[in-house]
Amino acid sequence: MTPYEVKIKTGDKKGAGTDANVTLVLLGNDGKVTKPAALANWLWNDFERGQLDVFGIQDDTDISEVLEIKIRRDKAGIFSDWFLEYIEVTNQRSGIISVFPILRWIHSDVDLYFGKYDTFLPQSDPRSEQRNAELRKKRTVYEYEEPAPGLPVQVILKATLAKIFIKKRLCLKT
Repeated sequence: MTPYEVKIKTGDKKGAGTDANVTLVLLGNDGKVTKPAALANWLWNDFERGQLDVFGIQDDTDISEVLEIKIRRDKAGIFSDWFLEYIEVTNQRSGIISVFPILRWIHSDVDLYFGKYDTFLPQSDPRSEQRNAELRKKRTVYEYEEPAPGLPVQVILKATLAKIFIKKRLCLKT
């Protein structure tokens, strides 16, 4: 069994923490893949806002240098939204540390893959299907308008528009 230390930093944004169940899979060269590891510390409230959580996991697969990770969370708990800052994985046997900058909201019930030092131009992204799915999701949340030709566009959160519309409707009824 190969021991790994996993450090997960939850972002310091309003509502960034989660009560969801989180699993992690480590990927390396030559198709080496670990089994999904449930990340939970006994009697501890993991993944809270601004918190650094440390987990020890073991697996039969020895990946000396972790090159990619797959992370997934469910909808468990009252507050399941999660802003993940980064994940750091250390193979305790080889001592090699792999850092995965995430810096994004993790949606429920979706397998998300991140490469070591994950930074790609859109045309070079090895997981273009994941990137396209994230863009489609953002298009359902945001829209933009150009107030006048030549002026900068303004981004509008669609959920905010819905709330304003509901508030106006409620004001008219009273």
